[in-house]
Amino acid sequence: MKRYFTEQFPHDWKKLQFVQPDSIVLEHMLKDPTALFFGGRDWHNVSSDLARISSENRERFVLCLFMSVITDQALHAHFPNSFPAWQIATRFPKFGWTGFGFHNENPVKIVSVAEASGLLDVARASALIPTFVELFAEQIRTFFLSQKFGVEPANFFRAVVSDDAFTHTAGLLLPQIKSALEQLSASSPQPH
Repeated sequence: MKRYFTEQFPHDWKKLQFVQPDSIVLEHMLKDPTALFFGGRDWHNVSSDLARISSENRERFVLCLFMSVITDQALHAHFPNSFPAWQIATRFPKFGWTGFGFHNENPVKIVSVAEASGLLDVARASALIPTFVELFAEQIRTFFLSQKFGVEPANFFRAVVSDDAFTHTAGLLLPQIKSALEQLSASSPQPH
């Protein structure tokens, strides 16, 4: 999983279909002239996006994409003072769409919509969840320390599992991911 995330995922996510918002949204609402969106409402182009990813990597891709998007959105929602540093360091595209304004989509839909599309091997994805959670924990610890975010990884994971996004747990994979992340956040030391 780690090898895929560090070596192939940076190439695979660039294969997604991106949309750049109009100049008013970019300059006045997002205040980021480089912002890109992918997915659309309810990830309506999941089939075309996942068709660009080799079938042997789709499950890893979906889990890594979920990790990246939920990190982006959780930092924005729960740790706004740390979000600008994350945004500058990653420049990761936004999962959502634009129109009259911009709309971030619920990050758990990356997993649920991909699963519902029939383009994932659910058993293979399920078997990857323990290594995915290990990778997620390692990446958060490493990145937060290297960037001096001032956010404790344990607090980050508590925010992720308690976020309203996780009230949506359709399918077989999301309940497993949520449970594994809850165990991770419960096993981390409580803040003083």
